Amino acid sequence: MKLNSCPRRHAEEIAAAIGSVLCAPCINQVKNNLTELPPLHQECLDNVSPEFRTISRSRTPRGLGRDAVDASALDSRCDILAVLDSWSELVIEGLRLAAPIRTVPRLTQFLASNLSWLTAQPPAAEFADEIEELRAAAQRIVDPRHDVRPKPIGKCVIEGCTGIISIHPQGVKSAGNSGVSCSVGHSWEIGEWIMLCNLMEWQGKGRA
Repeated sequence: MKLNSCPRRHAEEIAAAIGSVLCAPCINQVKNNLTELPPLHQECLDNVSPEFRTISRSRTPRGLGRDAVDASALDSRCDILAVLDSWSELVIEGLRLAAPIRTVPRLTQFLASNLSWLTAQPPAAEFADEIEELRAAAQRIVDPRHDVRPKPIGKCVIEGCTGIISIHPQGVKSAGNSGVSCSVGHSWEIGEWIMLCNLMEWQGKGRA
């Protein structure tokens, strides 16, 4: 029996889990992201205005004045609620279930309890991507030092490839991602990339 590949962008092809559109690492990642959203949603409230802030000074975003309101924190909270509500509607219609109370804790619990059905649907990859981005965006707000976005460094070195190479922050790797990868799917570990750069530099000097 031929297994389908997970449709999310991985450094290499990963088979989807049985009965799911996504691979097992992606499913686990979605579970973890859903679990993290309620506390992050609350911490964003602490960043909206100084009167609500309860987090330590070391985690307070720089440049936020005493009377300032952090609009990005408000946006993140609204986005989290809106996206969770939208995906919950899909589950409600598909399984003919009663709607949960429209709060972030209840919606995440609802989605997590119906994750097997949801990850078996055609838009499962879109769902996983949106939940991951919600978590990452909120995390950047509550702790700006925790920027998990990959850093683009240039065009892919593989002949004929049009992808853009990015370096993923150390210790922060999405399911299937290596330390360095291009948007098409070519990937290298950090050590391999350093050796490749040295080789490219040496070859360039030789041609010169």
